[in-house]
Amino acid sequence: FSEPTIYTSSSCLLGREFREELGPDFAVAYKELERGTDAFAYVNPHLPLPSFRTRDRARARLVGMVSAIIARRERERRETGDLLHALVRLRQRDGTPRYGADQITGMFIAMMFAGHHTTSGTAAWTLIEMLRHPEVLAGVVSELDALYADGREVSYQALREIPQLENAIKEALRLHPPLVILMRKVLRDFTYKNFLVPKGWMAMVSPGLSHTLAEVFKDPQRFDPSRFE
Repeated sequence: FSEPTIYTSSSCLLGREFREELGPDFAVAYKELERGTDAFAYVNPHLPLPSFRTRDRARARLVGMVSAIIARRERERRETGDLLHALVRLRQRDGTPRYGADQITGMFIAMMFAGHHTTSGTAAWTLIEMLRHPEVLAGVVSELDALYADGREVSYQALREIPQLENAIKEALRLHPPLVILMRKVLRDFTYKNFLVPKGWMAMVSPGLSHTLAEVFKDPQRFDPSRFE
């Protein structure tokens, strides 16, 4: 699911034409870059680790790919109107380009990174759980076959008419949350169960724990999309 997620996010965020200009090497390089973003990166992203070296080489390849697309568009004098086109056309007061290929690539990486890992992981776990529970999979397939029997296009409205699939995704998210810890900075003092949480502290919650509380979810370890009906 990692590769189709890359192509989908690049099409949605950066434009379909940019997506169609990408080759399979883009997804491979992006995956190598993503693997170099682990816990050590939050301590020091420049440690001499093999995964970091691979990450940096992958980023250089991504910059090269974006540079090639920019150069090809300039040669062909194409006016695409997408985000890449807009960023390339931005100028400083003296007329020089505001952003180079390296900076533009960094923006693209940041935009796609935000939803890539969570989306690909959730899609994978949804399919895994449906394969483990054939009756759920059969219901979802029947639902999709009925919805698209008239040959309609995939659209946002159509996606709102697939409750069985939506519930399966929600249940996969409950059992396999892609983010195990959510952190927020405390902006003002507050008290919880006679415990003072002072301003400036970090408050953390764990979806992996809260999603399996028996007092909230009956039989919490069981994959049961119907609980969201």
